[in-house]
Amino acid sequence: MTAHRTTTTRGRAGAGASERPKLAILGPQRLILDPIDPKLVQRLSANSRAQSHWPRTNAKNAVKDRVFNEAVYQRLRPFAVPVSVTFRWIVPTRGRRDLDNLASNGIVKASLDALVEGRWLADDSSQWVREVRTEMEYERGRRALEITLAPVEER
Repeated sequence: MTAHRTTTTRGRAGAGASERPKLAILGPQRLILDPIDPKLVQRLSANSRAQSHWPRTNAKNAVKDRVFNEAVYQRLRPFAVPVSVTFRWIVPTRGRRDLDNLASNGIVKASLDALVEGRWLADDSSQWVREVRTEMEYERGRRALEITLAPVEER
């Protein structure tokens, strides 16, 4: 058998192998959920408080699973810096919608929770998620959600 040699220099092997490496600051990254199920949006809407606990919980879990799986599939890279998150809803018709209802639904919270659980974000507190924006765009026949994560400068 040969002996394994480790270095004891700071920042090299042997110096805290369990510590998470510092990642380079990346540019903005986009996560696309296309299509997004309108039933999930409806169940998690601020206007659907009449529903019981379990349909809402199941919808939240479905959103978390979808965001987590899409982040893995689309190879989202983790952020080690504070971010700004933009939720861009793409709707299939030009009908009237309240943007504040899209901003306050459970999909935003469930998506951020999934990104934290998958370690793409360190935390969803105001220290790490500095801004959450909601936008809406019409695209004929397409219903999707694009989540853009962009690093922000330190305060």
